[in-house]
Amino acid sequence: ADLRDAILAVRATARADAGRAIRLLQASPLAPSFGSAFADLSGAGSVSGELVMYLPIKQFEKRVVTVMATLDGVTLRHKTQPIEASGVSGQLWVRNREIHAPSLTGRLLGGALQASIATTTQANGNLTTQVNAQGSVQGEPLRPIARLPVNAGLSGIADWRGFLTVERDADPAVPARGTLRLSSDLRGMASKLPEPFAKNADATRPLTITANFDGATGPRVQAQLGRDVHALLQLRNRPEDPPVERGIVAFAPTAPAALPRAAGLWVTGRLESASLTDLLALKWDEPRGRPLDEWLGGVDLSVGQFEVLGYGFANVSGRLRPGNRAWEVDVNGDTATGHLVVPYTFPGEVPMVVDFERLHFGEPVRADDGGPDPDPRQLPAIRVDLRDFAFAGRDFGHIKAEFARGTAGMTLNQFTMQHASFTAKGSGSWLVRDKGAECRLEFVADSGDVLGFMEAMLLGSQITGKQGRISANLSWPGAPEISALGRLSGRLE
Repeated sequence: ADLRDAILAVRATARADAGRAIRLLQASPLAPSFGSAFADLSGAGSVSGELVMYLPIKQFEKRVVTVMATLDGVTLRHKTQPIEASGVSGQLWVRNREIHAPSLTGRLLGGALQASIATTTQANGNLTTQVNAQGSVQGEPLRPIARLPVNAGLSGIADWRGFLTVERDADPAVPARGTLRLSSDLRGMASKLPEPFAKNADATRPLTITANFDGATGPRVQAQLGRDVHALLQLRNRPEDPPVERGIVAFAPTAPAALPRAAGLWVTGRLESASLTDLLALKWDEPRGRPLDEWLGGVDLSVGQFEVLGYGFANVSGRLRPGNRAWEVDVNGDTATGHLVVPYTFPGEVPMVVDFERLHFGEPVRADDGGPDPDPRQLPAIRVDLRDFAFAGRDFGHIKAEFARGTAGMTLNQFTMQHASFTAKGSGSWLVRDKGAECRLEFVADSGDVLGFMEAMLLGSQITGKQGRISANLSWPGAPEISALGRLSGRLE
């Protein structure tokens, strides 16, 4: 007899650990049926099942391999992502490239999980696999998955739904394509992220995420949070590349119609309020991947009330672009108009430049939170040119200053003030000594219009005169801040 005409049939039943069963399937011809993500799975727990193989030797391409498995409290982990599904139970059936699971239950990201899987074979041999899932998610387990900062303040639990459709060609060599849709109203989950992403647990803010993939390029993601936050992103598919090829985040009522032409991520729109202090306070517990300057294309935003260093600036618009080792920032507003150069990394060889036609600080809009003072050793050199500077209503005129950085902190090599009623010049430092940070300021101010000087400094109009001089040599512990007035020591005459 010709063994090439033989048909080999195998049937076996077994109970095994899920981890061992997964490794067996990853090494079997069935592995492509589960998709590329299956290669990164590991597991533990009880699995019982039956394996049936129909293997025609002469027409081996017509083989049929069927696996029927019962999962009982299985734990599944991803090798490269901090995600784990526990207590997974239900029946799973695989026939060649078809996958079916009528009802799977378990826990994911701190909440309950229910899922079903069904595969349909089309007339042309293509396969469509549909995964429907729903459950709940807790804030803290979600944070590392979403790459959010450790002080994001996610808490509570919210319900979600998800749908995954995967289209696979009859030719296994053709990459799979599909769509993933996730949605939640986020009711029950709180966030302490900066505006507009902060929310209390009772508030409803619908979140929808749709990702389309074709296997050839990275996923295209469209997302919406509430009514006024939209995103359209073309992601890269290689982890060693910057994450965003092209994309836009728009703070606006309407979603962007198309991807930007320029590479990188672009941020546009208008915010009612924003806080630079809150943004700079965000902290991550691990490196955030590629540097921001490699994938942020630019920012064009207007803000109704913008908080910086505890002070508010109304009706501010800003333009940010990556430059030569530094961000180039243009600011225009009622009380601030000028240009900033902010180095990509602190400290470094690139100086910060503060060049403003107008910069008026009003009254503080938030109290000092009592956090640690900045470390002057971590700041870059700074060049300042403020042609119209006011602080808390006091008019200082035109200020120029140069700060040099050193191993102990910052040295104010020289500063000058030019006002219609007075001039001033001086020097100072902000250094870290054995007992902590200490500031020093030495200056001389001359006035040819004493009344004008008194009025500019909001000191009243009781004192007048043609000539006046103030000289000072002051020092105080801590950072250069308003509260330091109570810690001053030295000479003032």
